[in-house]
Amino acid sequence: MKYNIGDTVTKKNIKYVIKYLFHTDNITHQAIIIHQLNKLINDSDILLSLRNYIFKNSNKIKQYPNSLDTCGTGGDGLKTLNISTTVAILLSSVGIPIAKHGNRAASSLSGSSDIISELKIPNERHSKKIIKRISNDKFVYLNAPFFYPNLSRVGEVRKKIGIKTIFNYMGPTLNPLGAKFQILGTIDKGSAEIMSKILSKIKNKKFTIFFSEDGLDEISIFAPTNFYFPNSSGNEIFNEKMKKLKESNLNNSNEEVKFGANENGYVYQLDTGNNFDGSNILARFETPNYDYGDLGTLKTLHYLRVSASSEGITEPDVQVRFDYGNTNVPQPTNLFDLGVINPPSKFGDALFNTNVFGGGDNPLIRVPLQGSGTSNNFTIISDDTKPPYTINGFYVDYIPSGRR
Repeated sequence: MKYNIGDTVTKKNIKYVIKYLFHTDNITHQAIIIHQLNKLINDSDILLSLRNYIFKNSNKIKQYPNSLDTCGTGGDGLKTLNISTTVAILLSSVGIPIAKHGNRAASSLSGSSDIISELKIPNERHSKKIIKRISNDKFVYLNAPFFYPNLSRVGEVRKKIGIKTIFNYMGPTLNPLGAKFQILGTIDKGSAEIMSKILSKIKNKKFTIFFSEDGLDEISIFAPTNFYFPNSSGNEIFNEKMKKLKESNLNNSNEEVKFGANENGYVYQLDTGNNFDGSNILARFETPNYDYGDLGTLKTLHYLRVSASSEGITEPDVQVRFDYGNTNVPQPTNLFDLGVINPPSKFGDALFNTNVFGGGDNPLIRVPLQGSGTSNNFTIISDDTKPPYTINGFYVDYIPSGRR
């Protein structure tokens, strides 16, 4: 059976259609075929035929099935950052072996390969280097054109089409390392159900597919997110929905609440305000040790000027340590009073020539100091229930070897 451009694409001629698609140099013909294939995008047999052709004609490497891929379908058109790549890097940092499959942007502004290139992460193509990198670093990036050269033949037409096509469904099914674990974001219910069928047929060990009802192909915090995953027998697909987070940070008592998570996946309610259950908050900011370019010269500190800003009236102190805190060197026993840090003045409240617009009434605080050493560091300390403050910078005046 032959295929001629203009013929209707069917299950009977799909093998010939796909072969024509990848062998013709006529970009118009490619666009016509992709347009017809998009009409059959809900047919898992058509999708599998395309997937199997690409895989059959690939550059195969040694498999590493005990790995996770975060490659999604893309194509939501919402111009978000590349979340799947970010998640892949984050998961690898806690020891999960990640085989991240991706490509350059086809229907978006930035694809996985674009991000990886900017981050200067190597694109390995040789099997030994790939296995070594995922074994040692728990992350390897698999640039699709290295392993599926046929995809480059439709790259130009996909770019010109500029929207999601049937090829968006291919990447998540073609991991070169054969990753058997997958988390996959897609754009809607139909896409999620299609991907569920395909991943089940290619015998992925475990996968989770999701889409958000605001059109995001990620887990959204603005709308409910739907999840699809196989049951233990792999014969059915279950769907669960995660409701969106509250749009307000206020609880039922109109009190502000915030949440955070640790590396073990537990979520905690965080304290807010200027105290910890009514107790003081001990805050410390320690600088590096400064030798001012000459570690062999003794420096006697004269004074310190501190640039600081605050959300309210605060009164932190300064601790000075010499020679890396050497106990054989005399160290100041007292804390030096940094003085009062006032909140920024507001337009209409500050008197002319007394307040700096946008800053406190004393933006540079002068603190007299004592003591000497070849190096020193400073620690800003507060132990109270006063508002937060920011240290913007320091100016240190000292006398080297008895000469200012």
